[in-house]
Amino acid sequence: MDTRPLVKLDLGCGRRKPEGFVGIDISPDVGADLVFDIGGAFGLPQRWPLEDASVEKARAHHFFEHLWPSERAHVMRELERVLVSHGTFEITTPLGYNRQLQDPDHKWPPVVRSTYNYYSRVWRDANELSHYEKTLGLTMDFVIAAESMLFDPEQYKGASPQELERLLRTDPDAQTDLFVILRKVA
Repeated sequence: MDTRPLVKLDLGCGRRKPEGFVGIDISPDVGADLVFDIGGAFGLPQRWPLEDASVEKARAHHFFEHLWPSERAHVMRELERVLVSHGTFEITTPLGYNRQLQDPDHKWPPVVRSTYNYYSRVWRDANELSHYEKTLGLTMDFVIAAESMLFDPEQYKGASPQELERLLRTDPDAQTDLFVILRKVA
């Protein structure tokens, strides 16, 4: 039986790595535990310097939107390799038109809720997109375990629940984030 301790990863950690996580960042100036180009932005994507099935949980807080779609696919393939069975990946990205486009380093297309469907083999097969394995390298298999919108409750103080939901989805200036937990399929 393997008794090595499992790792928790913070991808694109910047200076805000949570306690108990190993931070990975491309910048040597942020104090990351591991300086590495996890998406392959500056060359060909590389295998991460982590053992197979050595990670129990990964997170990316306002990082995933800074990757091109091919880099996102590489990150998901590597996560599938390093995560244990049923390991999780927590992702927070901006939600709403202005939030998604405000940063000149956010890549196109923006990350939206349906982006995560493409990382599910069942969903790709049900939508007859199995050719994406060869054309886009989407070979990973994750399910959406949870999702929610995170927002500042003061921005629409006094709005009814129905009005709040409408505003959060349609107001281009809404200060909202999308929080998704993906779980690796065994």
